Amino acid sequence: MSEIPENTAPEVASGWVEVAQAPARKAREWALVLNSRGVTHRLRHIGRMVMISVRQGDLQRAERELKLYEDENADWPPVFETTKPRGDELLIAITIFGALAVLLDLSQGSFPEIAEAGRVSAVKMLWEGQWWRSVTALTLHANFRHLGGNALVGVFFLSWLVKDAGAGFGLLLFFAVGAVGNVLTVLYEGMPHISVGSSTALFGTIGVLSAFAVLRRRDMPWRRWVMPLGAGAALLAMLGGPGERVDFTAHVMGLAAGFIIGFPAGKFLERPVAWRVISQSIAGAAAIGLVFISWALALG
Repeated sequence: MSEIPENTAPEVASGWVEVAQAPARKAREWALVLNSRGVTHRLRHIGRMVMISVRQGDLQRAERELKLYEDENADWPPVFETTKPRGDELLIAITIFGALAVLLDLSQGSFPEIAEAGRVSAVKMLWEGQWWRSVTALTLHANFRHLGGNALVGVFFLSWLVKDAGAGFGLLLFFAVGAVGNVLTVLYEGMPHISVGSSTALFGTIGVLSAFAVLRRRDMPWRRWVMPLGAGAALLAMLGGPGERVDFTAHVMGLAAGFIIGFPAGKFLERPVAWRVISQSIAGAAAIGLVFISWALALG
């Protein structure tokens, strides 16, 4: 970045003095600053540099305005971390979907009653208050093809969420937004809605990541921070749009739930306390507890 030089020899005869020299782009930027502050100025090209001159009486004011502008924009644009998930995050995501594969094998083999007890059922939830099904259904799938399709995309997005939120809060958000998405779907669809699958949590994860992206861009012009919203909508259209045997409403509700919950979650994760081992451990235990308690209620 060009520095604002000390005042050089004044052009006393004409009443104009040089306040700064810079490459053309920076000079135009400084000229806009002076113009916005009502400081009369002139630009003169000297080779690849541009000299900015002001009236002698405006010299101190011009120097002050340019210094204030540079101080305010010293750290702009901000630099955001764009690293991809590492092996640890991928391992956590693979472990989660591996556990879902084991549960699917049990539901199709020795314990077929698991599927009936854990799936989303609007009748059971609305009439009998079995709201724990909003969690248990996230861990069930119709068949291995269904699970494989979700895992193929889910491993990537879950590992990314774990990277951005930590292992504990990442897993808690994954199951929480999925459960909220299932509840919203039942309230919207009504009876006799029935469904299983982790795709609601998957789209909830996309919603959370979109909210995180908006928070990272909140100091940018609105055209920049609105981009994650478009990205989330595009992923919904590509991966979970309307189709045969596709629960589109659940995908939309999951995305919406994740986006809404992602804002307060993202604000909390900006605090150092969220990244302490004890905080992540409590969140991870809460995520595991949420799933185990829900299944205990379903099978009890």
